[in-house]
Amino acid sequence: QKGERIFKPNLGINWNGYLFELVTPEMIQRLKDEIRTTIVQHMPTVKVQTINVNDRSNDAEVLLYIQLVVEYKGQNIVVQRRIGSPRA
Repeated sequence: QKGERIFKPNLGINWNGYLFELVTPEMIQRLKDEIRTTIVQHMPTVKVQTINVNDRSNDAEVLLYIQLVVEYKGQNIVVQRRIGSPRA
């Protein structure tokens, strides 16, 4: 979560901010852009290969699956994250 590191307040992604937004292609693009920008700024030795965001929301909850593939020291690393919350 952005702001959790005392000496690096800009490191991280504002995951919770996306939970209460309407899921649109523009919102998904903003999330991808934030992920890519954070990695480029704070992890210069990591190369972003792909960022996939899949909307699996339904009537009961907002649910996004994020898959990030990065290259680090010649190895591809896959990171997955699920963010979700019940709909009000």
